Amino acid sequence: FDWVSPQVVGVVGAAIVLYVLFALAERSAIEPILPLGLFRNQVFTAAVALSLLQMMVLLGIVLYLPLFFQGALGMSATDSGIAVTPSSAAAVVGSMAAGALIARFKRYQAVAIVGALIMTAGVSLMIGMGTSTVIISAIAYTVVASIGLGVFFSILTLAAQNALPRSQLGIGTAAVRYLGMIGGTLGIAIV
Repeated sequence: FDWVSPQVVGVVGAAIVLYVLFALAERSAIEPILPLGLFRNQVFTAAVALSLLQMMVLLGIVLYLPLFFQGALGMSATDSGIAVTPSSAAAVVGSMAAGALIARFKRYQAVAIVGALIMTAGVSLMIGMGTSTVIISAIAYTVVASIGLGVFFSILTLAAQNALPRSQLGIGTAAVRYLGMIGGTLGIAIV
């Protein structure tokens, strides 16, 4: 792990310690902020984990891709912004397509699996990018990853809400969004 900086290790280590302390406090609380029993539901746990992963990838792309275009590929700031625009549009297209497919087939699981595969393929392609990467290829890789990311914008909340009882819809929805934001923070630190 020579590529991991001491700062990242410190941030991740501190986060783990805080979450362990949070879990211990929640286990003994009479009215917990996040009932840990929700994590016994496999669908909810998968939605939370995917939300965390989605935001890690999304914020990693949004924050560091323009820097890669400028620093590694020698683009200007304006051209870098233009090059990132297709990935933003692709996320919207992925979200719209997922919504249409769910409405048509009444099944979100298959759509989520396909979205995860597309996102994984795009991120795998992006990992291989370097100074010799052609700009159009870099844009295409980010578009593939963004289509997969877009699929998760509505599915994860929908999955959590369908898996939980009505009395826990609010906390379930909030937990998916909150842990997604934690994933974004970790994604920025790790990338």
